[in-house]
Amino acid sequence: MKARRNALLFTVIIILGTTYAVSGEAEKLLSKVEKSVREARTLEIVFEEQFVWKMTGEESVLNGTLKMSGDDKFRIETEDQILVSNGEKLWTYSKPANRVLIDRLAESDEALLPRQLLLRYTEGYTVEKLPDETVNKRPCIVLLFRDEEAESYYAKWQVWIDPDTFLPVKLMQEDLNGNQNIYHLNSVKKGVVLNDDLFQFTIPDSAEVIEM
Repeated sequence: MKARRNALLFTVIIILGTTYAVSGEAEKLLSKVEKSVREARTLEIVFEEQFVWKMTGEESVLNGTLKMSGDDKFRIETEDQILVSNGEKLWTYSKPANRVLIDRLAESDEALLPRQLLLRYTEGYTVEKLPDETVNKRPCIVLLFRDEEAESYYAKWQVWIDPDTFLPVKLMQEDLNGNQNIYHLNSVKKGVVLNDDLFQFTIPDSAEVIEM
């Protein structure tokens, strides 16, 4: 289930569902980011996830896409996994295992709905604005979140924001052991046309099916 949690965690980070102790400029920037995501009835994101182990220096890279529509429909695809929600069911398909898990969305404790997560909060973080940095040849706003009380598994994370769209273009989270997940959002589009068929999953004939 680890891969499933990582994919859903990605949706948490993107929409900045975090309680923060801020003032002034950082607070205004966060409000603009949240407003931009709230107003987007659809989002399509192409991302690259890079995981770096601090102890060994090893890295792994995973590419994927996230598409979401309305409050509870989404589709996350990576090289080895597909997660689909039609608002009622959540399908999780493992390509290597050729196995599908089917949950009722309302009953699944891992059904992290991207847009509802704008209202989901994690206490204990403070945030500060760092100097702008260039991402994909564009100057970006940089915000750094810290867990000053060390109560969260993720001690800090950093967000790079496009100043024109106020959508994230890069994210980094660091756990208590210094390991990092870095998400490069190579394309972020809002208001795109997404067919409802995207949010239905067709189970392969040979797949093992497990209903939760």
